[in-house]
Amino acid sequence: MYRKLITLFSLLLLFGAASGWGLAAGYQPRAGEQLYYRVVVKSMIHGADQTIKVVSKGTYKNREIVNVQYSMNTIGMVKNLANYSEQETLILDAEGLYPWYLKREVISGEKKTHEEVTFDYAQGIAIRLASRNDEPTVRTELKLTGFVQDGLSLPFFLRKENLKPGHHQVNFYSNGKIEPVTFTLREINQPLKLETGTYQPYLQATNDESKITIILADTAERQPLIIRKLAQFGKVEARLTKVN
Repeated sequence: MYRKLITLFSLLLLFGAASGWGLAAGYQPRAGEQLYYRVVVKSMIHGADQTIKVVSKGTYKNREIVNVQYSMNTIGMVKNLANYSEQETLILDAEGLYPWYLKREVISGEKKTHEEVTFDYAQGIAIRLASRNDEPTVRTELKLTGFVQDGLSLPFFLRKENLKPGHHQVNFYSNGKIEPVTFTLREINQPLKLETGTYQPYLQATNDESKITIILADTAERQPLIIRKLAQFGKVEARLTKVN
């Protein structure tokens, strides 16, 4: 147990030592916050709408947590070609901004997948329950060597962690696997124009292997301005359109 705690503490020191860039070290999720995105497919087609909402605050395992909901649904032409939706519910640690529990459902045409993952950092394991269509639920155990991020928690984590430009590693969960992933952070000084305003400079976090890019505003709230990733219907770019 002592060795596990040292491993987790060392991971925290890794990110803490990288602090010093930007203005957002004090960011905390705000209950009721909603971020709205227009999802662009193949760089030109408005193919889906995406929402990230901090629903409420609470406690879990004697820790302060926030409950987060995410949805992405195809619209228009893209929906006619590929009826697709993602829904995720996340219990996020309010201080460390790592997930304790996630539930995710994906509908792609006639196919439906469902998964629930519970992260037990003290025991060093994650329990995953997954099912596809009407098939039986499959239970698997995943080894944890430190705190984990997933596609929804990562933008929150980047908002809190005051990271300097450079290379930074996280344990990343996706599709039943946990693997170390290195993100490269760069400060960009070119203006970026969105519906919510013009941003300069901003911070860009990129991982080539996972093909994920997250662009963050250099403001106190450090909102994720653009999220690029691969979806089942192709490469997508979610662009921030409104903040509540």
